[in-house]
Amino acid sequence: MKQYPEHIDELIAKVLSSEATSDEKNTFNEWLNEHPDNQSYFNQFETIYHKSSELVETIQFDTDAAWKKVSIAINKEPKVVPITKPSKRFNVWRIAAVVITLVGLGSALLLMQKDSAPQFAVRSGNQIVGDTLPDKTLATLNKGSELTYELDEKKKIRKAVLKGEAFFKISEDKENQFLVYTNEVMIKDVGTAFNVRSLDDNDTISVSVKDGEVIFYSNSNKGISLIAGETGYYLKSSKVFAKTNAVDENASSYADREFRFRNTPMRKVVNQINAVYETKIRLSDKQLEHCRITVNFKEDDIETIASVIAETMGWTVERSNNQLVLFGSACQ
Repeated sequence: MKQYPEHIDELIAKVLSSEATSDEKNTFNEWLNEHPDNQSYFNQFETIYHKSSELVETIQFDTDAAWKKVSIAINKEPKVVPITKPSKRFNVWRIAAVVITLVGLGSALLLMQKDSAPQFAVRSGNQIVGDTLPDKTLATLNKGSELTYELDEKKKIRKAVLKGEAFFKISEDKENQFLVYTNEVMIKDVGTAFNVRSLDDNDTISVSVKDGEVIFYSNSNKGISLIAGETGYYLKSSKVFAKTNAVDENASSYADREFRFRNTPMRKVVNQINAVYETKIRLSDKQLEHCRITVNFKEDDIETIASVIAETMGWTVERSNNQLVLFGSACQ
């Protein structure tokens, strides 16, 4: 197998996203023509790239529809449903009754009671919900997501089952391993922070590692190891794992409100920001969607973000009801 330059994944991603400079395009074309294997590698990467793009698009905020609705405040108290064990008094009487009727069965139930662990469940609904799991792990659920948690004391596994998307910052526990189960795959934590995106109506499951390392695998496939700055993909239809170091820097922006845009089309910028904030940014003219911007934001309020974009682009911003409207000239 031909060896590829370490930066080639990032270069391919720039080409596919139309963010490559002229020099980078020339470098890419030279590499592509060097060897037939390069074309095959590119074709595989292109498939993964477009699959992951489809996944991102499915969670983009529909701005036209959103402007007609009133959003629920992000910082509203989350609806948490803890699943607790019965009281000790109830357990004693229940076990006593069972022992009287059937000693063997009563002993088995007693053992099950002793081994059972506290459980925790949370559903985000129309909100972005952040909460602390019983083991002190921090989990932030994107909208429309569900998470359950339990500790299996026998297997020494902290098990989180996810539907949707969540960002995890795992608490250290040397005795009990942390595993995320979603659809048919698992993510094993090796002391880290990572984002998992797993939507039922999309063929791709993605894991983006912000810090540390994870193992992304299934029961039938040993999978791949991912470190900080890498993103792994699993195609459910073909049961194939792949990874790239062209990480989506905004994968966890809904959780930490950190955005990094590099020569990014304004349409994508607005969609990603609007998916997080209650107050929405709107472009006054569709022609502005094609303008590109390079800018970073970290835990800024929506008014500051809109003002910085306007100042950077030489535009103006006006508030209209629950929207911040950007006015300006179309870009070349």
